[in-house]
Amino acid sequence: MYQLRPQQNVFENAIRAAYAAHHRRVLAVAATGFGKGVVAGDMAFKAAEKGRSPLLVTNRRQIVLQLQEHCYKAGIPAGIIMGNIERNPDAKVQVASA
Repeated sequence: MYQLRPQQNVFENAIRAAYAAHHRRVLAVAATGFGKGVVAGDMAFKAAEKGRSPLLVTNRRQIVLQLQEHCYKAGIPAGIIMGNIERNPDAKVQVASA
């Protein structure tokens, strides 16, 4: 498991606050290199710890692989739902291409 940087904690808390305020769609924007994928991996890890089955979706193959790596670094295996990659339906977190 890794530690988020202070600004990533603020970012994650703002996302969680938006969901807590009953917003159904939350758009979180940050600069390139900020670590949005790391934050997504951390949020997926925390959701999986609570027994939920998060699904992270992106439209780029490279980002799917990066998100899976972030989840792995957070200590939780993630399956991939994408083209010709073998699926792992038993993984608590799934990362998919749209």
